[in-house]
Amino acid sequence: MSDSTADEARKGLLGSITGKAKEVAGALTGNDSLATEGQLQQAEAQARREAGTREAVAEAEAREAAQALVSERAEADRGRAAAGAAEAGQVDAAHVAAAAEQRAAGQ
Repeated sequence: MSDSTADEARKGLLGSITGKAKEVAGALTGNDSLATEGQLQQAEAQARREAGTREAVAEAEAREAAQALVSERAEADRGRAAAGAAEAGQVDAAHVAAAAEQRAAGQ
């Protein structure tokens, strides 16, 4: 979890607590405006928490995708190296065969 994500989580928790306190205080004092403000603050805090969760999941998926890309590139590099080695072996075999034919033709 990045620092900004952790900060958002803390803000969400604090907003939720503050909102609940305002809602309760408004209900106890009969101040509907304060109670409504508390409910809205709690809803905002919930949205913050959900956004933080989505961000954390996205960051984890991005890390996994980057790791998969590195693995795929390494595998492709190994495949190209093997193909190059096989091609070099075929060229060497062709040279050996040509030299053997020339020797046989010269005898």
